[in-house]
Amino acid sequence: DQIATLTELYLDSQQEFGGFSGPVPAFSTAQLKTLDLSRNSLTGSIPNNFYEAVRNSKDHDVYAYDTIDLSSNQITGDIPENFDDFVGIFINLANNKISGVPGDL
Repeated sequence: DQIATLTELYLDSQQEFGGFSGPVPAFSTAQLKTLDLSRNSLTGSIPNNFYEAVRNSKDHDVYAYDTIDLSSNQITGDIPENFDDFVGIFINLANNKISGVPGDL
């Protein structure tokens, strides 16, 4: 399954073409190192199981310096409490409608 070995996914700046819309996908593969869905039309809150395989990995070196860019969408709600499980990952959520940030972040 080639999608299971995908390490980078760049689908940014699609707003001028209608953008990707709908809820934020969970992305369960642990191999995905870079995810850029910035400047689209994603809506709703970030699911609790977002990037779950990465967060639950025992080997934090495997995903050190990963990048998740969900900036400039229409994401709402609170950042999930379990985001403090991320170690060494840059997560950009700027220019959304986030209403709450866990105290541990």
